[in-house]
Amino acid sequence: MTTEDPSANRTILVTGANRGIGRALVEEALHRGANRVHAGTRQPLAHPDGRVTTWSLDVTDGAQIQVAAESVDTLDVLVDNAGLAVYDDLGDCTVLEQHLAVNLFGPHAVTQAFLPQSTRSRGAVVNVLSVAAVAQAVFDGMAGGEDIFPDPMSASLAPNWPADPVKTLERENAALLGAPR
Repeated sequence: MTTEDPSANRTILVTGANRGIGRALVEEALHRGANRVHAGTRQPLAHPDGRVTTWSLDVTDGAQIQVAAESVDTLDVLVDNAGLAVYDDLGDCTVLEQHLAVNLFGPHAVTQAFLPQSTRSRGAVVNVLSVAAVAQAVFDGMAGGEDIFPDPMSASLAPNWPADPVKTLERENAALLGAPR
């Protein structure tokens, strides 16, 4: 018995798609048979595959997020990949504000903007939280459950994750919203 890849015949949006993990996620989605891949980037990107639509999408720019959200009718998988690795002193308020704008408020704003499309399609949201993430493992993990641990560092969290206070808080908030636990 074969099972269909969870990204096959789907519409996927990847933020931060112009390089590194983001570019690998776009290529992996295409390899797995996605119908449409929306590639959100801060820099212009041309892609030879006709299934790819590129968007100017800086996750800190509300107007760009709104334009993209209004242009996408359906969305099966949102991959919040855009991120900023801050190696400077987080004691500097300017650096900290930039870090939070890209890595916290950006994914939140994108997720909120695309929530209607994702809800209609009973879609998934993937938040990439590590520069060590692997594109193939992210898509493999979508078939297995709601939490994905795609690299050795995050995999070390998996055994204790169900009882972790963060996961407990997530379940409690889901219950408040009437979402299944």
